[in-house]
Amino acid sequence: MTEQPKTSSPVTLSTEAQMVTNGPIARTVEALAVPVVLGQLMQFSLSIINLFWVGRLGPSAQDAITTAMVVIWTVYASSSIFLVGTTAMVSRAVGGGDQEGARNTLRQAVLFALMVSTFYAVVGYLLTPWIIQFMGTSPETTRLAIPYVRIFFLSNYFLAVAETVYTAFRASGNTRTPTYVGMFVVAINMVLDPILIFGWGPIPAFGVTGAAIATALSRWAWRYARSASLRAALTTSISPSSSRIAIRSSSIPPLS
Repeated sequence: MTEQPKTSSPVTLSTEAQMVTNGPIARTVEALAVPVVLGQLMQFSLSIINLFWVGRLGPSAQDAITTAMVVIWTVYASSSIFLVGTTAMVSRAVGGGDQEGARNTLRQAVLFALMVSTFYAVVGYLLTPWIIQFMGTSPETTRLAIPYVRIFFLSNYFLAVAETVYTAFRASGNTRTPTYVGMFVVAINMVLDPILIFGWGPIPAFGVTGAAIATALSRWAWRYARSASLRAALTTSISPSSSRIAIRSSSIPPLS
């Protein structure tokens, strides 16, 4: 007797989960897209806040921040290629009900982000003077921009891992958590910027470098929220209508 090949039974999502694709289009798109737009605004706000405070130090200092923004957003653009791939793989796993596959994808993505961010940190730190000079800046602007960009490259580890985790959130439908964390980071940066740029009490004035330190410390603060974020990762919590949509998974094992 010929043994029939085994076929896996189709995955059936809950009624609430199916509303992500079958629910009211306008409300669903709004619930998913608005937090993403706000999250991107929070990311851009860090540079704008730095530019606002550093602008009081003079034109050269302001030019240094503007020059650094070009380098930083170029790095962001190159990183988006990897993040788009992570989004596709995690969303496919979550949509197919394969939560374990989604968690494995996230773990591998975080490890890859660590390797890439380490490469950026080393190469970027060493090449920063050449990159700034290549952009044709004045000697004073170059002098001020180099430490700012170097601090960005060294702190890119926190940003790379955070963005990878929050990409998984968005891929599973939870676009709000990354936005809340972004607001938290911006709030800390708003407090630290004037203190580290102009000095306060026993804290000396670091000038343009102080803005870079404030941004790095603000991004480092996300680690305090990481434990909760990882436990909730791949958990969708959207409210496109009066019903609450949830695709829940067990806690993700620690990555470190």
